[in-house]
Amino acid sequence: MSPIGEDQAGADDGTINLHCCWVKRTALAKRPLGRSELKQFTDWNDGQPETELNFKFYRQATNKIVGISNEAATFLDGCF
Repeated sequence: MSPIGEDQAGADDGTINLHCCWVKRTALAKRPLGRSELKQFTDWNDGQPETELNFKFYRQATNKIVGISNEAATFLDGCF
C-alpha cells in the first residue's frame, strides 16, 4: 500500500505538510483501545506508549493526523 503522505518542507516554525490519501482497514482490533483504556496514562515522563497515544488522541485536535514514536507504533501493531 502507498504511504499515507509525503513529507514536504514546512513553514519556518518546523511544521510538516502531508499529502493525504485513502486508508484501507486491513484488520479488526484485538482489544479495546478507547479513551477509557488510555485515560489512566497521564504521566508524560513514564515512557509508556499508551501515555503518548492518550495525549495525541485525546488532548490534541481531533481532525489531524499526528506523528507517533516507534514505540507507540509497535504498541498499536499489537492491537490489530
